[in-house]
Amino acid sequence: MNKEFSLLDSLKVLGRWKKHILLTTGAVAIISIIGSLMMPNYYQASAIIYAAHPDLAKPDPVGEMTESRFVYGTSDDMDRLLSVANSSEIRNYLVDKFNLYDHYKIDSSTLKGPAKLSKKFGKLFKTTRTKYDAMDLSMEDVDPTMAKNIVTAARERLSENMQNIMKSSQKKTLETTLSNITEQEKALQQLNDSLMTLKKKYGIYDSNTQGEVYAEMLTSTSSLLFQQNAKLSSMQRIGMKRDSIRKVQAQIAGLESKKANLETSVDKYTQGILPVRVLEQGQRRISEELSLAKERYKRLKSSYDSPFTALHIVETEAVPVEKSRPKRSILVLGFTLMAFLLSCLGAIIVDSTKDINWREIYNG
Repeated sequence: MNKEFSLLDSLKVLGRWKKHILLTTGAVAIISIIGSLMMPNYYQASAIIYAAHPDLAKPDPVGEMTESRFVYGTSDDMDRLLSVANSSEIRNYLVDKFNLYDHYKIDSSTLKGPAKLSKKFGKLFKTTRTKYDAMDLSMEDVDPTMAKNIVTAARERLSENMQNIMKSSQKKTLETTLSNITEQEKALQQLNDSLMTLKKKYGIYDSNTQGEVYAEMLTSTSSLLFQQNAKLSSMQRIGMKRDSIRKVQAQIAGLESKKANLETSVDKYTQGILPVRVLEQGQRRISEELSLAKERYKRLKSSYDSPFTALHIVETEAVPVEKSRPKRSILVLGFTLMAFLLSCLGAIIVDSTKDINWREIYNG
């Protein structure tokens, strides 16, 4: 038999069932109060952290003006920070440091022990990204001091791991730089040997001034030779003594020999000066590069040996004084309201179906 729905009829039904509804709602309220009072209090400690920019771990550039550097890391740096904070290394470190198996009363010898601990710890230890692009590192525990200590240990371990990651990168850069220095030193030594051999072959001791010296000596010798030849001609014309003439002739022979030697040296110098200067230019270039590389290595080594900031702590963790959960009043009100609504719905359903012959429906 079909019946039209009527709000007034529903209220009449609730009035007839009010005793059952009130008893059920009251019983659920009392049970929820007792249950909420038996739930342990949890306290949450947290720290607010920003990622430091990797530039803080780098030395000043060599051969350039010092550029302005970033202090706070980018969004990518924060992603790396969150990845390290959620790593199994951090979790295992905290589990061992605070003996969390015993603290949570979980048997570590069972097959499901690690999974249970991971699930339990994952619910209590949180790393969340705030709307200001910082990381909220938090821990809940029934012991407020334990919660604070775990956050402190996690933050310190996180800073250490981030530094180790940057140190590892710095170490690779140091090794590469040192290898380049070694190769440049070998190249410079080979260049020095080649330059020394070439200078010895062509009789070059100073590529910058030797050509001017040769030119002056050759000009001076040629001038003296011209003067002595003129003097000899004059002496022969006026019929001077043979001894004087022979003396001048000997001087002329010496000057001619000197001039010939100078011309030979100039020819050798001319042949060798170009390759010598090419090698000298390469020597200067490699020496400058080697000097810069050694200075860069010195600064990298100094930066590697010095501590640097990996995290910026905006808010330090403290021992919490107020519980974070459970919210007992909300739980009691929620269960009581749910019990009341379900009781009302149940009363309406029972009353509206009391005239139905369920056995007849079942038997078809």
